[in-house]
Amino acid sequence: PKQPGVYLQLGKIDLSQGRNESARRHYAQALELLPDLVDAILFMGDVDFREGQWDRPIRWYKRAIDVEPKRADAYLRLAELYFRKGELAEARSWYEKTLLVAPGKYTYIASLKAGVCALGLGDPHGAEQHLRRASESQPTQWRPLYRLACAASQQGDVEAALRALEAAAAKGFADVSTLQRDACLRPLAAEPRFQTLVRTLGGGAQR
Repeated sequence: PKQPGVYLQLGKIDLSQGRNESARRHYAQALELLPDLVDAILFMGDVDFREGQWDRPIRWYKRAIDVEPKRADAYLRLAELYFRKGELAEARSWYEKTLLVAPGKYTYIASLKAGVCALGLGDPHGAEQHLRRASESQPTQWRPLYRLACAASQQGDVEAALRALEAAAAKGFADVSTLQRDACLRPLAAEPRFQTLVRTLGGGAQR
């Protein structure tokens, strides 16, 4: 009989090649031999997630956390699932739990996405805290700076919003159409510095 790790590897190969049912079968075989094999539990959830299911992967990911409470990628998977569902409050909660469980491991992505959730929930102050952390963790990235501009704009701080936008542009943001249509930046539209950005930015970068 094969070892659990062999079934796990076979499942990974299946999943990478889009053979979901075969992957599910191999992961199930691994779990028959070792019911608390966290990787197999998570990958079972991933198969269901790929198929657009919601409830089953939630159960798998929470089972993984029950088995290994410090498994940060299980928390992150839950956060991403709820984000995809549009349940921003739940997603934000799981992103924040990811940051607590494994400080430093997923700081950028969890902080950035928690900030995006907070913006969507009408909490620009909370968003600002997360987005600053994301920017500090990866200073070359423009995405947190762009979102910081939104957070500052929503709080009525035009100067801070313009500084963040200019910094984002300096680090690679170049999508002028996004700049013009983003509702959170409308309060800046009449500002000369904003109009300068609109005139000078080229296309290419994506949000």
